[in-house]
Amino acid sequence: QVLEAVRHCTSCGVLHRDIKPENILLNLASGQLKLIDFGCGAFLQDTAYTQLWEQQHPPAELCVPQEPCPTVHPEWIQHQRYHSEAATIWSLGLLLGHLVMGKHPFRRGQEIVRGWILFPRRLS
Repeated sequence: QVLEAVRHCTSCGVLHRDIKPENILLNLASGQLKLIDFGCGAFLQDTAYTQLWEQQHPPAELCVPQEPCPTVHPEWIQHQRYHSEAATIWSLGLLLGHLVMGKHPFRRGQEIVRGWILFPRRLS
């Protein structure tokens, strides 16, 4: 259902940019899922994005400036730009990792670039 919600957003020309467990609502009675909080969203564009968020949500309010957020994709950390498709796939992968591991897969931004994931012992 998350993939369908993201596909619907994309078909409407919208990039969510903040896919995480906190932004997913699940109706337990119906099993229907909703993707919420489009505050960091943007309209889709063919060129690379050069800002993580729009002016109302600058990165300084969301992350420590010296250390990239663990939710930021590698393309941004390395090049300070990103493409919508790759960023969305990265976010969906982080969401899956978070749901499987019960916590965010990365603690610091540089772990993303290096590919360092510490799996909990309870996972096989």
